[in-house]
Amino acid sequence: MSGPDFITEAFPAVRPDGARVTVVVRVGRPTRDARSDDPRDDTHVCRVQLEGIDDRPFACHGVGPVQALHLGLSKVQIDLEHCREALGLRFVWPDGTTRDVRDEWWNGGAGAD
Repeated sequence: MSGPDFITEAFPAVRPDGARVTVVVRVGRPTRDARSDDPRDDTHVCRVQLEGIDDRPFACHGVGPVQALHLGLSKVQIDLEHCREALGLRFVWPDGTTRDVRDEWWNGGAGAD
């Protein structure tokens, strides 16, 4: 999963044992679902992947490209929260600090651990 139809971002993180890992998030451009040959079917698919956590791509289906993209980005958010809650990953920010990724989403970037 790479190329011009994907947004790719790498996030350095620290595991609870101190080991460093990089989580690479890929979000694909929504495309029409190829499984349907009905031209009236507006089902689109957005592929997402969190390499370093679960290397398998995941397909989020929606009615139209905007809903598919929204569901794909929601999947990324849920998976990043899972990294923090279940795996104990701490993401490293450009200034070298580790912060809970949820603080950036829910508190407008105000909260640091």
